[in-house]
Amino acid sequence: MNPVRRTLGVLKLPDPVPLWTERVDLIIMKMTASTYFQNVPNIATILAAAQASNGKLKLAQVAAKDKTVGSAEARDAQLRDTKLLVEGLLQIVQQTADADAAHAGAIFESAGMFARIVTAPTIADFAAKQGAVSGEVVARVKSRGYGTTYWFASSSDGKTWVVAPVSRKATFVFTGLPAAATSWFRFQTLTKDGLSDWSQPISLLVH
Repeated sequence: MNPVRRTLGVLKLPDPVPLWTERVDLIIMKMTASTYFQNVPNIATILAAAQASNGKLKLAQVAAKDKTVGSAEARDAQLRDTKLLVEGLLQIVQQTADADAAHAGAIFESAGMFARIVTAPTIADFAAKQGAVSGEVVARVKSRGYGTTYWFASSSDGKTWVVAPVSRKATFVFTGLPAAATSWFRFQTLTKDGLSDWSQPISLLVH
């Protein structure tokens, strides 16, 4: 497999929560104003969800500073939720940059993110990307060879899984997934060497 050069996005968010939330506000503002993301399905809803979660995090941080019982735990939980949404924004920007490699650097800059160029294989071992319509995700596995049987599974929480019908193809299209929400995906294969374990899950913010 011939390696290719690819531009990857980097968030570089600061550690202190107040500075972190300020940076997230900037990313949301820039993505809202950028013309690169205007055609992303449900982008307004996704950005609004991230903004609302970041607002809750600010309030949780204020409560945590007062050191009321349970406030630090509540802040940390809200931080995890907001981080998940921000990582989803990075996925959207990455997909947009991958589709327009000539302007990848400008795309990341317009989103308030940083870019770095790496050498990567043309096909990942397991990847998921947004499909053609809202709620659709295309999952792709590096082929395990002729005669391999594939099972793909999806989850809305990374814990409870729905297994799709068995397939002889290394690609599966999930449909009807919740839009503007994160879904998880994994796969399992059966080859002449036997049944594999389920893969490590990957996540994607579905448009």
